[in-house]
Amino acid sequence: MRDPLSYCAGLVRTGDHDRFLSALFAAEPARENLFVLYAFNLEIARIQDMVSEPLLGEIRLQWWREGIEAIYTGQSVRAHPVLQALETSITQCALQREPFDILIDAHAKDFAAEPPASLQELEGYADATCTGLMRLALEIMGVGAPDEVIRHAGLAWALTGVLRSVGFQASKQRIFLPDDLLQAEGLTRERVFSCRMCPELRQVMLTLSGRAQLHLNAMRRALPAPSRQSMPALLPVTLASPYLQQIQHPDYDPFLVQYPIPAFRRQTRLFWAMLRRKL
Repeated sequence: MRDPLSYCAGLVRTGDHDRFLSALFAAEPARENLFVLYAFNLEIARIQDMVSEPLLGEIRLQWWREGIEAIYTGQSVRAHPVLQALETSITQCALQREPFDILIDAHAKDFAAEPPASLQELEGYADATCTGLMRLALEIMGVGAPDEVIRHAGLAWALTGVLRSVGFQASKQRIFLPDDLLQAEGLTRERVFSCRMCPELRQVMLTLSGRAQLHLNAMRRALPAPSRQSMPALLPVTLASPYLQQIQHPDYDPFLVQYPIPAFRRQTRLFWAMLRRKL
């Protein structure tokens, strides 16, 4: 039987299942345009896992910069299914160019040998990537939201993602935990790269998860009842709470195989959030 999903939707279903589930709550054509946006984000974010050295990563990022340039200047778009779909979505939704440029430029930090120097620097990266993506998703839905709300939602979701990826990143000899938090606990990068849980790493993760929770709380205070039309764009952050609960559990170990929250539980949480208009 032929898969009814488009190429972009299939890509997101495989590589970013939480955003895939959230986009399903949008009506067409917004749903497909969300899939296209999230597929573009996946293409950019996974470059770091596809290259062996920073220069190759920058070359790939430049390819996408030139692709975005071609779309916005009316030039011929290269034969790539995501880029071609993105041209249609940008035209249909009149999406602003600046968030795309900022997002691509921010991902150049993915190839840095050093971790973010501070929590502030990490949040700057998260604002350029995750928050920028939410702004574009809201544009697709044809609605706006207070900038304060979008920023808190994007930072909460991004910091949760950093925490969930600690084990995977360490296995690749990479680290996105802020250096100032590591130093405050006397934790070296080498100990993180050893892929063994320790009290110092646990404290760093609890500090960062607490920061993510603060952003969640601030978002909910600022926007207690989002509009129904804006919900699909903001909905992924609803799943931050159960992920943070996992991370904050005393037995959590980022270097052990983590059993994911079943899809039906995530779907149920998203459904009730949509029904009650509460993030």
